[in-house]
Amino acid sequence: MKNVIIYCFLLLLCAAYSLKAQNKTIDSLNRVLKISKQDTSYVITLNRLGAVYVDMGIYDSAIQVESRAIKLAGKLSYSKGLIRAYGNLGLGKLSLGSYSEALRIFNQVLNLSEKAKNYELISVAHNGIGNVFFSQGNYDEAQKHFLISLEIDSKHGLKRDAAKSYQSLGNCLAVLGKFPEAIKNLLLAYKIYEKEKDKIGMAEISSNLGNIYNEQGDSDAALAQFSSALKMGKELSNAVIINAANTGLGYVYYSTGDFEKANVYFLENLRAAEQAGNKGGIASSLSNIGSTYKEFGKYDLALDYFTRSIKVAEEIGDVSCLGSAYYNSGIARLNLNQAAEGKKMMQKALNIGKSSGELSLVEICYSGMSTADTILGNYKEALNNYKLAVLYGDSLINKENTKKTVQLQMQYEFDKKQTADSLKVAEERAVNDAKFKQEQTQRYALYGGLALVLAFSVFIYNRFKVTQKQKQIIESQKLAVEEQKHLVEEKHKEITDSINYAERIQRSFLATKEMLDSNLNDYFVLFKPKDVVSGDFYWASLLSNENFILATADSTGHGVPGAIMSLLNITSLENAVEQGATEPAIILDRTRRTIIERLKKDGSSDGGKDGMDCSLCMYDFNRLILYVASAHNPVWIVRPVSMQQNESPHVENFEIIEVKADKMPVGKHDRQDIPFTLHEIKLQKGDVVYTLTDGYPDQFGGAKGKKFLTKNLREILAVNSHRSMADQKDLLEKTLGNWIGDLEQVDDITIIGVRV
Repeated sequence: MKNVIIYCFLLLLCAAYSLKAQNKTIDSLNRVLKISKQDTSYVITLNRLGAVYVDMGIYDSAIQVESRAIKLAGKLSYSKGLIRAYGNLGLGKLSLGSYSEALRIFNQVLNLSEKAKNYELISVAHNGIGNVFFSQGNYDEAQKHFLISLEIDSKHGLKRDAAKSYQSLGNCLAVLGKFPEAIKNLLLAYKIYEKEKDKIGMAEISSNLGNIYNEQGDSDAALAQFSSALKMGKELSNAVIINAANTGLGYVYYSTGDFEKANVYFLENLRAAEQAGNKGGIASSLSNIGSTYKEFGKYDLALDYFTRSIKVAEEIGDVSCLGSAYYNSGIARLNLNQAAEGKKMMQKALNIGKSSGELSLVEICYSGMSTADTILGNYKEALNNYKLAVLYGDSLINKENTKKTVQLQMQYEFDKKQTADSLKVAEERAVNDAKFKQEQTQRYALYGGLALVLAFSVFIYNRFKVTQKQKQIIESQKLAVEEQKHLVEEKHKEITDSINYAERIQRSFLATKEMLDSNLNDYFVLFKPKDVVSGDFYWASLLSNENFILATADSTGHGVPGAIMSLLNITSLENAVEQGATEPAIILDRTRRTIIERLKKDGSSDGGKDGMDCSLCMYDFNRLILYVASAHNPVWIVRPVSMQQNESPHVENFEIIEVKADKMPVGKHDRQDIPFTLHEIKLQKGDVVYTLTDGYPDQFGGAKGKKFLTKNLREILAVNSHRSMADQKDLLEKTLGNWIGDLEQVDDITIIGVRV
């Protein structure tokens, strides 16, 4: 629901004319555009039209119009029109949550305005830049630009701009917890609006004050301010002000737990936004309504509203609304037993929270993802996400404590100043009336002073008790978190120990170094599981015909499920060999039958479709013949062709013989009754035989985050096949590390090279 406050603060900056007047203005401006030549007057008309669209909250239309204005103004070298177009474009991008783009545009406005010495637009640019930083949570930078804007307004007599600067600065101070200063600046803005008879500005300030009072827990004062804003909005027929006031009222009731009343205002907002065609308002209202239904426990209904909100927010690019809607959609899905989909939604919200710097959103997303992973059985990921949630939670607690300390200090200073001012007034009054009622005035002054001291003492004691209570709550929460953290760490240790033990068991099934050294003269094995245990495996055996057989395989899945599947696959291969099979194709046929029979008992309706992709190579080193049967995984044989002395090797210097794989797995499949193909290849001395799984070519990485691809791997192997096997393995590992960079390994990786 935090997006509701931000929505109120920022949306109100753009409010202007009444809805009826705006619609008439749009029609009028469009008629002018139809009959006008494309000159500077045409740019001015486009600027006016874009400004009206911004005022109405129809930001996509504003962006389209001002993009046309920028193009034409640039063509005509019309600097003033260009600057105003960029200004309106920046407001549109800002309101849609495109903060980096908005910041770039406002900086462009600033540069152009400074060159033109247009102080009004310089002020607008600084105000826009400040609002971008405000939206990103960088309040110190925001405050700096608001103060610069205010200084320019005051120096050059820009009253209406000064009111906007006071207003922006007040909202920024409020977020920093400096409520007395915030209220002071907002009231200065209100006085200017009142003097200028600007009821829209007055209504905006009422909503801003409503936000501050609600932040302080004074719901009655907040309701009064929002009600005042709503009344003025209805008098003006201004949909934007009505929408902001209704949102504020809804949020006050939501904060106090009165979700039914909150929903009434959110539904009213939705109707108004739909009538006005305000897609930003529609997206925000849908998300807020979903939040109330979530509190009622009506998760299916809540999910429907969050989904609709996401659709509209994605359509207009409203990033701030998307973050809240994605997260809430994820929570609703968790409660509807849709853990996997819920985690996906929270991952999207997490990405938005990180890019916008909203720590509270990041913390709750990690916490929600930890819950989802626990439900899904991803205990390692659950622990990692839980730790990250605790980390961000600690950051928030520190930030909140700092904010409250500043708030208490500011409140104390404000009250002390008020006390001093009251005493000064009492003293002056006593001097003026000394001739007539000296004794009586002194008595009243004494009583007044004692009353102030007593009131101040009560206030200090009350603040002390509040601070003490907050400290106790934080300490109890910290103890609970530490206890939960300890339990999770113990569970994590148990799981880690079990997985490490499973890895030792799995490794005992793989081809041993002794077995490979005894049967191969020159070879390498690159074996990199994604997790501790692996779905990939390599297995070898000496057959009854004294030929050596080597399997390179990728079982269904990775991690623990993949490792279990690999043990079934290995034992099935061993069983086929023990039954006397000496031909790779027959071995794979028998292995497939065994796997299918065993998985019929897995409890699924169709009998389990798991198995493996595998290349099975049988070497007859006496006759230099290679026999291959392969399921999905190819086998490459690289043979040197011609290369001059001192010539750098190229792929043209090598012949690459690819043994095509059968397009079916070793497992249940619609082609499971078709025998595997046996390939017979005559080898030559110096040939290098490569077998592999799909992990290496499918790995994402590089500058654009794309797959490495099979053709690139094949070329690397071919060009470097003349090197020693140890050098080839080292090169493959370095290439993979550089390619992955900061990304994660996505699958198990296995490559085996054998030189004949």
